[in-house]
Amino acid sequence: MVEFGDRELPQRFWSKVNPNGPLWNGTPCWEWTASKDKDGYGHFAVGRRMALAHRIAYEAFTGPIPDGLESDHLCRNPSCVNPLHLEPVTSKVNSQRGLTGLAAGAVMKAKTHCPHGHPYDEVNTYFRKNGDRLCKTCSNLRGKAAWRAKHGGASSGI
Repeated sequence: MVEFGDRELPQRFWSKVNPNGPLWNGTPCWEWTASKDKDGYGHFAVGRRMALAHRIAYEAFTGPIPDGLESDHLCRNPSCVNPLHLEPVTSKVNSQRGLTGLAAGAVMKAKTHCPHGHPYDEVNTYFRKNGDRLCKTCSNLRGKAAWRAKHGGASSGI
């Protein structure tokens, strides 16, 4: 059985994982909290190269992903690195299960958290006229960062 914090991976890896993500099939997503790409997939430095965090976790506990296959997030959470939530499949199967196989709107509505792990709930969600959701926490952080960049990090005096 795979356990969170297992010695198969270094502490440096585990320090970037939140083991208390949303439940899928009775087990929690282990959400990557460090560097992610625009689609929410975690990246982890291995030597001098970057690798996908979920692939590292899968291969550490389950073994190599066979040539010609890619790992599919059964939980539909791209930041999840729980190997119990991953399955090696062909690119075609992965696409059919993902956004290209389902209506994009239905997939987005099924997401309970933004790519950075903040909940899409009544308190933390803006809705655009077209129905898109925006995370208030992320929006506020972007606004603060832009203000600091414009004002050189000066305090507002508040």
